Amino acid sequence: MLDDPELHTFTGGSPMTLDALEKWIEFVVPGHSPDGGEIWKNWVVRLRDEGQAIGTVQATIVGDEATLAWTIGSAWQGHGYAKEAATAVRLWVATSGVVWFRAEIHPEHEASAAVARSIDHAVLYGRAWVRASKTSATEVMRPLRGISSPARPIR
Repeated sequence: MLDDPELHTFTGGSPMTLDALEKWIEFVVPGHSPDGGEIWKNWVVRLRDEGQAIGTVQATIVGDEATLAWTIGSAWQGHGYAKEAATAVRLWVATSGVVWFRAEIHPEHEASAAVARSIDHAVLYGRAWVRASKTSATEVMRPLRGISSPARPIR
């Protein structure tokens, strides 16, 4: 699934070789950056009934901020899997004290922007931001209105 060149239309580059993928997995398995400043959470998205891997979803956490990313294989796009996976990760990450969420999205990638909007991210200038609540999953998913600019600078 990750060897599909179409998945790089908006991100650039090309699929990793198997050797490069294995090295990347080995690098991220510890769950944090070498200096400990970032926490890395990575999941494989699988079809519930078949168990087939159809994508990945990631969260990079720094303090009270998380950057979310999702990739769903071309054959499974358009069925709500990215929204479901991103929602689950956003809710899970919010339970760890994260209050700021973002997703860096190419300005022309309408599908990813739609996923971000569907999980209450406010899409802005090719990047998505949302202010979340610390208190409950219900409040985290409360629709936000009137966000017109990032509340914090992008690092």
